[in-house]
Amino acid sequence: MGSSEAIANDDNSETITPTIAKNFVDYPSILAVVGHNSSKASRAGGLVYQGKLVMISPTSYTRNISFDNQSQDNYIFRTAPNVVKVAEKVSSYAINNRGKTNFLICSDKNPDNESVKGYLVTSITNAGGTINLTKCDLRDSQFNPQAVLSQAINKGANALILAFYIDKSRDKTGQGRALVRANKGQLALFGTPAALTKETLEEGQDINDMTIPVPWAWDSTAFPNNSFGSNAMQLWKAPINWRTATSYDATLVIVKGLQNSNSNTREELQKRLHSPSFSVDGATGKIQFLQSGDRKDDAIFLVKVQQKSGTDKYEFMPIKLKP
Repeated sequence: MGSSEAIANDDNSETITPTIAKNFVDYPSILAVVGHNSSKASRAGGLVYQGKLVMISPTSYTRNISFDNQSQDNYIFRTAPNVVKVAEKVSSYAINNRGKTNFLICSDKNPDNESVKGYLVTSITNAGGTINLTKCDLRDSQFNPQAVLSQAINKGANALILAFYIDKSRDKTGQGRALVRANKGQLALFGTPAALTKETLEEGQDINDMTIPVPWAWDSTAFPNNSFGSNAMQLWKAPINWRTATSYDATLVIVKGLQNSNSNTREELQKRLHSPSFSVDGATGKIQFLQSGDRKDDAIFLVKVQQKSGTDKYEFMPIKLKP
């Protein structure tokens, strides 16, 4: 069987994705799919791909994007970070390294962000921290950033976790950006992988010193023997982020899987990816899959927003933790 390449835009929509997925499934020369981006799109597509076509999402990290994740017949995989590890990493750092104990967590009801919010509550509680308010929903028509912050601070909050997108294209109501601006450094800021965008940096001083957990960092100590970061910079002449790395790894997994298959078929590729002997050394480290389609091991790193010396611009810089 020959193979084909195709690109489609699902607009992160769970209503558009099933049609795209069906078109891919019905085109037999397509052997696998890299995508989708948002978890709601991945879940919608997964219903169509399951049992027919391998899908590897590099960016969907909500807990369940597969509807058959306890079976070797599962066709849905991901190179995106494990949401549990994301929550544990930022919670541990905030409590043990920054001394924060009382947390306000705000979300925008996006599935990825709601998922990580739930695990943040568990991780913070397990680490000895306190959840300040049980409700901070940016989609609430009555949401008042200043009122929420005042209430949280009056109850002893010393940290704010932003489980939402800050960029204008997805923060359509502007409530997320309003919350960041209203905070004005009152509460220490922490984010989720969703917050690592160039639009976040445009918030400038209001977002300074925010800490974000990510599955890939461009610091040479993160992956000392891996040339992906330098090669990508040389190719594109611009900085890349964790989404580039996990997308590269999803593609690499497919290539490696096909190279090691007895025949280039969808079914053989799916079986190969589930094999305990299958592994790939990618941009984000060694990649092997659990039965669920999640990775067996994936490292989480921390970056923070800081001002570029001598400028009014901001950048994400890796945080080096002592062993």
